[in-house]
Formats: sequence, structure tokens, C-alpha cells
Amino acid sequence: MRKKDFEEFWVINENAPLGANAIALYFFLLHRWEKNKHQEFSISEYEISKKLKISRPTISMARKILIGVNLISCTAIKGHPTLFSIKNSIDLLKQNNVGFSKIEMSEPKRSYPTFEEFMEYAKTLVGYSDSHVDVIRKQYEKYGNNNWKGKLGEDIDWRRNFKMQFPFLLYQKK
Repeated sequence: MRKKDFEEFWVINENAPLGANAIALYFFLLHRWEKNKHQEFSISEYEISKKLKISRPTISMARKILIGVNLISCTAIKGHPTLFSIKNSIDLLKQNNVGFSKIEMSEPKRSYPTFEEFMEYAKTLVGYSDSHVDVIRKQYEKYGNNNWKGKLGEDIDWRRNFKMQFPFLLYQKK
């Protein structure tokens, strides 16, 4: 990173703060990018977490912030190291006028099932019968009341969660 880019980065950050974790991740990735002669490189979030002493969920959120402001691009495949690339960041930030407006990270739009879709899925599970509709409706309402989030506030994979809970829900009904 040229000295001029470095200075401009901090001016931009003053106007639209990225947060300490995103900045730490960015400079870590930038260092790797320089070591790899400005070529894509792969590294796991686990390894980054270990080196920066930041939790993996925090690394993941920081990665999303950096992607959102066009500082990096990456390809993540579950179970494999993530492939990172540094974009011509300062020029992109200037073009996108990021320095003059607050960075807003929007949550990805999640689509949650209607009750009918939820029921269709329930019908595919082992042990389903029409007598279970009330139990299924209660679970659907419970997920909705919790905004489709788990106990720690994370988005849930409702199909996976429901499939695991279904046998226990049936047992409670009896």
C-alpha cells in the first residue's frame, strides 16, 4: 500500500468507520496480499482467527463489512480455506463516494417460510401424521416469535433445526 493510499484510507475511515476488527482483518489480508505479490491467496478463517486472536464469527462479520465496502473480494467454500483478493481499494472507495457517507451494513434479506411451506416440509419428515399439526404450528410460531433466530441471536437454518427437534416435539405431544 502506497503511503498516499494509507493516508487516504484513514481519512475515509474517519468519515465512515469500519470498526477495529474490520481494520485489523483488512491490514492482515493486505499484508498477505503483498507477500503473495498481489495475487489471490487462500487462508482459513480459523487460521486468521488464531493469528489475530479474534473469534471466527467476528472474523466472518469483518469479512462481510470489507466485502460490503469493496475493499476485498473472496470466495468461501464450506470446509475449505477462503480465497481472498484485495481490490484497488482506495480508488474504488473514492468512486463509490464511501468517504462522504456513513457505511451501512444491511442484513442479507432472509426469506422465511409461510406456515404452508413449513407444513410441506414437516410432511416429508419421518413420523409425521396429520395429528401433529398443532405441535408443528406451535413450533412455527415459536420460530417466528424469536425472529427466526437461535438462542445466541444467530439466524437459524430452520429446516435443519426443525428436523432435529421434530422427534422430541412428537414425544412431548404424547
